[in-house]
Amino acid sequence: MEITAASKPRLLRRGSAWAKAPDAAYALLWFEYLKISPSYELARRYRTGAWTAADQARRPEDFDSVLAVYDDLGDVRSLLFKEWWLKTGIDYFGYQGTTPRVASVGSLQHTALDQNDKLVTNFKAYADGPWQEQGKPTAMVVAIPVGLTRAQIAQQVAALMAEQSGAHPGPGSNPPKYILASRKLDSKSLFKYLMCVWVKAKSTKMSLWRIGVYAKVSSTYSARLDAKAKLVPHEQFEDRNALKIVTSRAISRGLLIAENAARGHFPTYAKSTQAIPPDWGDLNIAVGRRIELDKKR
Repeated sequence: MEITAASKPRLLRRGSAWAKAPDAAYALLWFEYLKISPSYELARRYRTGAWTAADQARRPEDFDSVLAVYDDLGDVRSLLFKEWWLKTGIDYFGYQGTTPRVASVGSLQHTALDQNDKLVTNFKAYADGPWQEQGKPTAMVVAIPVGLTRAQIAQQVAALMAEQSGAHPGPGSNPPKYILASRKLDSKSLFKYLMCVWVKAKSTKMSLWRIGVYAKVSSTYSARLDAKAKLVPHEQFEDRNALKIVTSRAISRGLLIAENAARGHFPTYAKSTQAIPPDWGDLNIAVGRRIELDKKR
C-alpha cells in the first residue's frame, strides 16, 4: 500500500497523534520488514503461547530487545498496514499534539500604545499554549513589514529559514518513539530487497538470477533476462551470473534489515551477531498470509 494523496488525511492523523507523509511511508516499509523477521516471529510465538522447543533453540541472546519492540508494535502478520497503523503504528511512529502551524503573536504599529507589553503577553500566551500543544517545535520569531510585497516577504523569510537549516525542525517534547536510523537507504532499494525475499520465500528452489528477474532487482540485468526462459548454459551467462550476485546480496540485505527492524533499528543492513537465520518454510507462510490479506483490501 502506498501513502497516496487520497489516503493522507486518514492515515496521517488519529486523535492527538499525527505523522508526516514520508515517515508514514517508511513506517509502512518497517511494518513489511517485521513480517519477514525470524526474530520478530519468535517474539510473536513467545507472547501468544505458541512457543516450542525448536523456537527455544533458535532464541537470540538479545531476545528481550525483540520482545520489547513486539510489545509496542504487536502482531503485524495478521493485519494490513492501514489497520495496524491506525490501531498501533501512528502512536509509535507519529507525533503527539496538534500539527505545527504558523501563528501571529502580535504587530507593531506606530500609533499603538503599550504595544511592548502586549507583545510580551501575546508571546507568553503562544509559548504556553499552541507551542506546547504542538510539541515545542523549533520556531522563528520574525518581524514582517506588511508594506512589502508578497514576493519580497517570501524571499526574505526563505533566507531567514535557510539560516536555521541546522536547527532541529521537529517537535522536541513528544518525538516518535521509533525514528529512522538513516535515510541513506531509499524506499525503492528497500522495496527491491523485500521483493527478493518474498520471491525466494515462495520459490526456495528457484535460481537466484530468476528471482532477480521477478523482483526486478537490477535495472540493468533484470530487464535483459526472461525468468521463464529455458536455461541454455552458454547464452547470457555473464548477465545471469551478475544478476545472481546482485540478487544474493539483496536477499542478505533484506534479511538483515528485517532483523535490525525487529530490534528497533531501521533501515539498516548493518551486520548483527544476534540475527538468526531464516526459516524459509515459515517465511513462505508469512508471504502467503500477506497475499491473502492483500486480496481482501
